[in-house]
Amino acid sequence: MSRLTTVLHALHDNQISIVDLIKTILKRPEPQFKNIHQQMTKDTQKICTNLYNDPLSRKDMLNWATSTVCMAAQDELHALARKQHGLHFSVTMATSEQLEGTFMQSIADKMRSVAPTSWLLVISLLKPKEMRHAENNRGSTDLMDVDAVVFGDMEGDLGDIEERMDGSEVDGSDDEENEPNQKKQKKLQRRAAEQRVFLLNIRAVVCMSILLQNMNAQCNYLQGILGIFFHSTCMPQKVVDVLNHAGLSISQTSINHAVKSMLREITSWIRSAVGSLKASFAYDNFDINFKMHQPTVEHQSIFISATSATSIPLFGIEDPNDLQFSAEL
Repeated sequence: MSRLTTVLHALHDNQISIVDLIKTILKRPEPQFKNIHQQMTKDTQKICTNLYNDPLSRKDMLNWATSTVCMAAQDELHALARKQHGLHFSVTMATSEQLEGTFMQSIADKMRSVAPTSWLLVISLLKPKEMRHAENNRGSTDLMDVDAVVFGDMEGDLGDIEERMDGSEVDGSDDEENEPNQKKQKKLQRRAAEQRVFLLNIRAVVCMSILLQNMNAQCNYLQGILGIFFHSTCMPQKVVDVLNHAGLSISQTSINHAVKSMLREITSWIRSAVGSLKASFAYDNFDINFKMHQPTVEHQSIFISATSATSIPLFGIEDPNDLQFSAEL
């Protein structure tokens, strides 16, 4: 303690503040300063923790930390919103390939790699209390390093979700049926925990997608995919408008442009397939009963009978000449 007192008196007598001392240590390249610099870097977290725990400096420390994290997150999101990262959805260039694959997992990986601070912040805000307590007990912040019993017993809204983000399904095997009940229960709890972790990732992607679109209106990849999905379910335009205003979908006009773009691609593919004789047709008769906007006694509805044609690709046919077997028949 006497040594520390001597140092403090020396700083006071020489009119050197703690801030000036730290700046000098960080800037000077001499070996004696470099060793202290390395020790300070090693103990940075402890220093900040002590400042936060002190009642006099807690408010200033919290304000500084909040401001620093906000600036880092903003810089990351601005970088992530650039076109080069593939999160822009062009409605005039939309293709059916964009609807294939596990796009949610690819978006999550992109966000995690390009904007790690923003991703960690959103995930931390979304984590339930039980999950945070489990992480504190284990000393880990890894999403998959979760106490299966604690997180598996939590009530969630997964319902009957059995499919993970990577497309794999969770099915029971015959071996599991013969396992002891305690071991089987642990596996079920672990699966429930993993499913909720994947659901947590999905919600984080949705939150960050809204932030990205707010920064750059063209950074709307998730909104574009969801907009096409809403169109496929015949969702009313009023609902689409509400979701668009909430940042969860593109506008109805943009959805129509995206659908037209995909129709052009599919039409071109059908023409090419039919011309090469590598596709066949399946016909189906169906009836439609159209309700009148203002029905009357004489005209309550319009009944139409029609026939649809579905183009079915013939896989494994490389040479159209292989289809010329009428003579053999």
